[in-house]
Amino acid sequence: MESDDAAPQVGRVRLGHLEDTVVTAACFVGWIARVSPPWMPGLLPDDATLKEKFELWPIVGLTCGLPPTDLETLTIDAIRTHRRLVDKADQLFQALPEEYKSGNVIGGAQHLCYIEASIEMHAQMSIVNTLINVLGYIPKSSVN
Repeated sequence: MESDDAAPQVGRVRLGHLEDTVVTAACFVGWIARVSPPWMPGLLPDDATLKEKFELWPIVGLTCGLPPTDLETLTIDAIRTHRRLVDKADQLFQALPEEYKSGNVIGGAQHLCYIEASIEMHAQMSIVNTLINVLGYIPKSSVN
C-alpha cells in the first residue's frame, strides 16, 4: 500500500519510482496540492476548467480513491453542516441592530460574531461544492 507521500500514477505513465497504479487526473492534482511545498509553483494544471471545477484541491486529494458510498456520506454531512451554519449566520444577522443591517454602522463584538459565522458558512460552501464535484452529483439528503 502506498503512503500519502507516494507519487500517484496517471494511466500507464509512470510518475516517480513506484509500482504502476491508475488514478484520475483529479486525484493526481489533488495529490500534488497535498504534498507540494509552496516554493514549487506551477504544479497545478493551467486548465481553467479543472481549476474552476475543484475549489479545494486538498479535499480532492484526501478523498481520492474513496468508495462512492463513503464520498456520498461525507458530502451529505458537509451539506448538513452548511445548513446549520446558514441558520447560525442568519440568526446572528437578525439579532443585529438595524443600523448594522443597513450598513450604516460596522464593527464591534456583535457584528464580528456575525462576520465570523458568515465566513464559516462560505468556507463550508466551498467544501460542499468541491465534494459535489468530486462525487459527480448532488446526493439526496434529508432536511435535518
